Amino acid sequence: MHDAETKWRMQMCSGRLVTLNAMSIKDLSLDEIAHHLFMQCRFGGATKRHYSVLEHSLIVADQLPDDLKLRGLLHDANEAYTGDIIRPVKAHAGTEIRIVALAIQDLIYRSAGLKRYDPLELKEADDKVLYAEHLYLLETCWEESFWEYISPEGTLPPELFHMYPNDRSSMMSIWLNRVKEYAVCEF
Repeated sequence: MHDAETKWRMQMCSGRLVTLNAMSIKDLSLDEIAHHLFMQCRFGGATKRHYSVLEHSLIVADQLPDDLKLRGLLHDANEAYTGDIIRPVKAHAGTEIRIVALAIQDLIYRSAGLKRYDPLELKEADDKVLYAEHLYLLETCWEESFWEYISPEGTLPPELFHMYPNDRSSMMSIWLNRVKEYAVCEF
């Protein structure tokens, strides 16, 4: 029998154990976040090549002005702990996992000196990248009614998805250096 804490326990790439529903800032590690985000493939792995949450975060950050780049780099950082939950599952997931994911995201933002909101510019950049991901990285694009909901203005070029080296250590190094460059406090 597992107690409530054990059910929420996760082993990180370093071997450390964290309790997802009771995390504190001391439980965060940028290196672990970068590693886990690189290992998480977007769209449940349905892409034409390994396309990680880490690469997605870099591309989203590239679409933002300097004062929002850190948010772009960190906007999906909770997925280092929860995994990249695909939209259909997320839409039907229970509130408990959503609450835990939001709490982890809030913790990551606070540790970086950011407040808990995501500005509209970030959502628009994320949607624009999502649209381009569907065009260039998936075999088929979602139905048109979905894109009417998002309605990204201007399509991003396919070259965006070949800007970063697709090996773990290089991409992690780029992400970590950018987080440190844009961080407003010692992370």
